[in-house]
Amino acid sequence: MKYLLALLLCASLAMVAPAAQAMAAPAYVPVTHEAADAPEPVVALLLELLLPGLGAIYLGEVGGGLLFMAVMGLVCILIALNISALYLSVLGCGIRILALVHVYNKAVKKRNEALSPHGEPQNQPGDENASTFGLPGPMPVSWSL
Repeated sequence: MKYLLALLLCASLAMVAPAAQAMAAPAYVPVTHEAADAPEPVVALLLELLLPGLGAIYLGEVGGGLLFMAVMGLVCILIALNISALYLSVLGCGIRILALVHVYNKAVKKRNEALSPHGEPQNQPGDENASTFGLPGPMPVSWSL
């Protein structure tokens, strides 16, 4: 009787194992030409560090990138002419940091959209509460007051 129960157990496991393995297999996502052309976030970030506005141009925002180049060029000229250099230096650094964050987040978003099946955007953790500035994570309560 023990041998019969052991045989039935082995037979049932042999039938269940392939089905469990098939369910555990990841879904196949075909690579499309959009996925191959998806921007690399690190490349966009490095280009933005190299020259302000170049990362935005890499992401396809040519007008915004050229405008940012012009604004940063004007800030540099005003600093060189010593027109309120300290204020403009702090302002320029702040704008530069926000531009770096923006370019990186935009590149990650474009890459996720290109790699998602059927072009559907993937929900990132914290997207439902993301801040207006595009910073990751939930929006602090104090910002809504």
